[in-house]
Amino acid sequence: MNCISDGNIQRYIDGEIPRDAAAYVIKHIATCHSCAIKIEQQRKLADGFKRIMSYTIPESTYQLPAFRLNTAAQMKPVYSMKRLFMELSAAFLVVLIIIFAQKKHTEIGIRTIQNIPSAGREIDANRPITDQPMVITIIDAEGNITEYID
Repeated sequence: MNCISDGNIQRYIDGEIPRDAAAYVIKHIATCHSCAIKIEQQRKLADGFKRIMSYTIPESTYQLPAFRLNTAAQMKPVYSMKRLFMELSAAFLVVLIIIFAQKKHTEIGIRTIQNIPSAGREIDANRPITDQPMVITIIDAEGNITEYID
């Protein structure tokens, strides 16, 4: 017989394994002393955790503070005019930055980047991408093709 895994021991202790598996465990620990010791140790550990988790602190040993609710007169307004002005100014600056960043990006001069299928070059899906050759194909304005192979 094969020894029982730790996960199956825990499931056996918790009563989470099917009946046939539980019968196998019972039959196995009758003949395997090391598995019987493992189950007993795991059972003691689980019982200790259950005792610790069920322990409660008596109410006489602690005191909860009283809750105080603010009335409407005590509460300050959430937004002041100064804060509203600052947030609107920040939002306006963010929008300006986005607009100018997009304009600068379009002035770079790159017209299109296309994925040109590699003619005659096979890609091996079983090899990592870092082990495969990288080919960069550049076609200039006159139609000249330049390939850089790594």
